[in-house]
Amino acid sequence: MPRKAFVYHLDEINANHVRGWVRHSRLSRPVKVSLYHEGKLVGAATAAEYRQDLESAGLGHGHFGFDIVPNVNRASLDPIKVEIFFGRELIETRDLTPEHDHTLRGFAQVIEQRVDAMLALTQERMQREFDQKLKQISSSIPKDSTYQ
Repeated sequence: MPRKAFVYHLDEINANHVRGWVRHSRLSRPVKVSLYHEGKLVGAATAAEYRQDLESAGLGHGHFGFDIVPNVNRASLDPIKVEIFFGRELIETRDLTPEHDHTLRGFAQVIEQRVDAMLALTQERMQREFDQKLKQISSSIPKDSTYQ
């Protein structure tokens, strides 16, 4: 199974903030995050903000966070569709809602986002552990041996 180029989570997405974290699965340099609306750049950041939760979860030094304030019309009541890029790769197309939803539906969405974030961290940790075990097993097998 090919590995994804980016491991990420979008913590908050609305017209006031696009906040989250992203890490390239093979490279150590920070990732550029860009937002486009109708082909126009409306926000960008380098995902290099320190996040204690990421370091505590074992994601290296924890410097993978970003927080972008989109340059969009916040007075509109209609959602604004944006394309989210990591580097030059389109990752997602999302609607930016004008304000945070304080209804039960909004609360459920926040819980879902947090569970998604926890699952993404767990998946990344499990992949690292699997890769380490595979490396250990591979190094313990003599190069000239065959199995019957």
